[in-house]
Amino acid sequence: MVLMAKNIDAVYTADPRKDSEARKLESISCSEILQRELGVIDLTAAALAKSVGIPIMLFGIDDPKNTCRAAEGQNTGTVITDR
Repeated sequence: MVLMAKNIDAVYTADPRKDSEARKLESISCSEILQRELGVIDLTAAALAKSVGIPIMLFGIDDPKNTCRAAEGQNTGTVITDR
């Protein structure tokens, strides 16, 4: 699994800063990210992760403990799967 720390704590259905109804997603597939053109990760990275079958854990960098939590397998954000 690739651990990806970002300025946002997870993948949302829309930009939570612009849309008050945006929902946090526990998991999402690379295919859906590509299809919906979500800007949370680079679309090339999503395509590559999908093609080699590597999941990505996207989590917020604002809490320094999140890196350890993610490395321990705790779901601290959104898991991006290859399916």
